[in-house]
Amino acid sequence: MSVHWHQIAEQLGIELLQQSLEFADAAIAFPLPQHSLRPAAWLLSCAVARVMNDAADAQDVRSHFSGSGGDTIFCYLASAAPAADAFREHGFAVGWQAIVNLTRLHGCTMAKAVRLTLRKLYWPPKPPIRAEYSLLARTDETPPLELHPWFSAPPNVLPGDRERIPFLAARGHER
Repeated sequence: MSVHWHQIAEQLGIELLQQSLEFADAAIAFPLPQHSLRPAAWLLSCAVARVMNDAADAQDVRSHFSGSGGDTIFCYLASAAPAADAFREHGFAVGWQAIVNLTRLHGCTMAKAVRLTLRKLYWPPKPPIRAEYSLLARTDETPPLELHPWFSAPPNVLPGDRERIPFLAARGHER
């Protein structure tokens, strides 16, 4: 078990619940859910979902997001948003360290990490999710789509928070 989980539980003052996941519990042949828009599944996803649902039931949790690997808590964003957040929340020193961390994590140059961070800090944000029309006939007239209320971010929200909600919603890991 990762030390990060223990540190977060300790900081929150809560008990860390741990459950072993055995490879034998993995369902190798299973039907894909009919409501799934993208027919993809991770080998252990059914076993992870079963363990998470059992734990949620035992704790009387009615709903949760599961990143199946830490996305929910650490929310791995493949962008410069974490560095922009660090600058806004904690100032230059912490922001600069976040840029250094981005270069190590993504293997990019310092110049690229700085440029992308400045873009996140000073350019207006892009729409959270773009409509996908490629599967529709070109002759079809597409109605304008309403933006989901979760995507209406407050004006001063941090770039990472602005990206995190669509990221989690797009993952489809809700109960």
